[in-house]
Amino acid sequence: MKAIPALCLALFLVAIHAAVLPKKSLQLKMHTTSKKAVKTRPGTYRDFNNRHVLAKGNATLAYYLDGAYAANVTLGTPGYLGLAWPSVSPNNYTPPIQNLLSQFDKPVFSIWLDRKGNNSDQAGGLLTLGAVDTQNCDSNVQYVPLTSLSFWQFSLSSFSVGSYSKTKTVPVFVDSSSNFLGVPPDAMNAIANATNAAYIAESNIYALPCNATGLPDLKFTINNQIYSVSQSEYISNINFGNGTCILAVYSVNNGGFGPSWTLGQPFMRSYCNVFDVGNKMIGFAKPKNSGF
Repeated sequence: MKAIPALCLALFLVAIHAAVLPKKSLQLKMHTTSKKAVKTRPGTYRDFNNRHVLAKGNATLAYYLDGAYAANVTLGTPGYLGLAWPSVSPNNYTPPIQNLLSQFDKPVFSIWLDRKGNNSDQAGGLLTLGAVDTQNCDSNVQYVPLTSLSFWQFSLSSFSVGSYSKTKTVPVFVDSSSNFLGVPPDAMNAIANATNAAYIAESNIYALPCNATGLPDLKFTINNQIYSVSQSEYISNINFGNGTCILAVYSVNNGGFGPSWTLGQPFMRSYCNVFDVGNKMIGFAKPKNSGF
């Protein structure tokens, strides 16, 4: 089992920090190549400048790419490590997680996100390769079959917040590169109404007082299980002045092309995510107390 503390995690691409790789795990080497545009998730392309090598001794285990987006001073992240399925890999790159499968004890990895990793001197979570993270995650894992071997996509059967409820089976995927939850317009309106959040058109965000209390949970029904995201997770603590914070939720209107639901970091902080490559399933477990 290999555990990699990380500052920012993504499902197609997971940002890792070389300085926090465990001593007995993977060594990091970098090689510069030509600049390339890489699709990181549906509709998004980013420019990457360097190719990195994950190696153990003299054996190359996997490659990942580095670029302008990775050079985020706040997060301190030097690169991205691909964790999705080969079907979405651009430019004929094999996703690093596929290269690493033979090195795992089991074809599985898990992601636990903490709530305190917004600074470059703090780890924001843990990527565990070849096993479930039992240090930070409950042993009771609820598994869900995947509906597409692309991103980690599965079915959402209903959503509710406050007095609003909608039952309809739709595709959804988890994405730890996103600080927000992505929802269709009707769900966005329901969340705004339930939280009394005000829409700010020039910033395309929903604002509300940072000291708001008693707001309803966002409830997602997945495989007959209800997963709740509390206000402590879906309200961003980014303060815009005068005690104003924002909803970490955005509206997705894709015209029927691709999933309209994205479960980003607010959901992934609420539940550990277990990615079972071998059985083509994703699992969710309650996190234990914060801290490594």
